[in-house]
Amino acid sequence: MNWNYRIVKHPPVKSGDNPLIGIHEVYYDSNGKITAYTEKPIIVGESVEELARVVDQIKLALNKSILRQKYPDGKPFVMEEDTKKSVK
Repeated sequence: MNWNYRIVKHPPVKSGDNPLIGIHEVYYDSNGKITAYTEKPIIVGESVEELARVVDQIKLALNKSILRQKYPDGKPFVMEEDTKKSVK
């Protein structure tokens, strides 16, 4: 099974709203026919330009230190790692 990211146009949430677009994982069979996609988009916006700006911001995160998720008092919280290593 092959997959890639694709932009999907969503219908307006309510009448009069602008439709939104989102980036989804889309899965294909061996003939290239779409067989499935993720229900929830990984990024949502009102235009391709807005999605591109968000992707640029995500790329910047690859050069920053990794945050650690902890659960003090059972509630999720993120904090800086002791090391300053990035994922690159």
